[in-house]
Amino acid sequence: MIGHIGIDYGSKLAGTTAICFADSNNKISIGQSANKQDADRFIIDFCQSHKPSSVYIDAPLSLPAVYKNPAVEESNFFYRQADIEARAMSPLFLGGLTARAMKLNRDLKSLPFYEVYPKLLVTTLDLKVFYKKDITHFLEGLFQKIHLPNLPQCDNWHQVDALLAFISGIRHVNKQHISIGTPSEGVIFA
Repeated sequence: MIGHIGIDYGSKLAGTTAICFADSNNKISIGQSANKQDADRFIIDFCQSHKPSSVYIDAPLSLPAVYKNPAVEESNFFYRQADIEARAMSPLFLGGLTARAMKLNRDLKSLPFYEVYPKLLVTTLDLKVFYKKDITHFLEGLFQKIHLPNLPQCDNWHQVDALLAFISGIRHVNKQHISIGTPSEGVIFA
């Protein structure tokens, strides 16, 4: 069993899903699905094999409250409160990704799932200058802000976002996180 994992959840078959985790020696590692490999199966197999304690995933895990209760006053059919606060895309715009993440959460119901948004962590840590522009400089700045036992090799932004999801998990476990949104509709952690 390992501690929590961070996941950058990408397209089902495009090889864009990455997982970040720490082994029993606290060595942080990254794995990524292969092109044309089923990303959901990749995550399920990883979780069954490694038995993480929890999952921090960069994907919406819920829909706006109006879809649970159409009578909700002042309903927003497109955004949850967390999406508005994070300035994130609508779970509806991300339709297939949202549906897959919600199903994955249900299929792995023995694991607690937490929704994260890497860009929110980047903003919180004031690291926007190199984010999605220069991986090397971004990771150097991240390492200065977050002291990790080691910084894994990240070859692309999917892997960096998995690392950021993992760090959001560390912050949550250590009660150093921020959270936005509402528990009844959906909370995003960073």
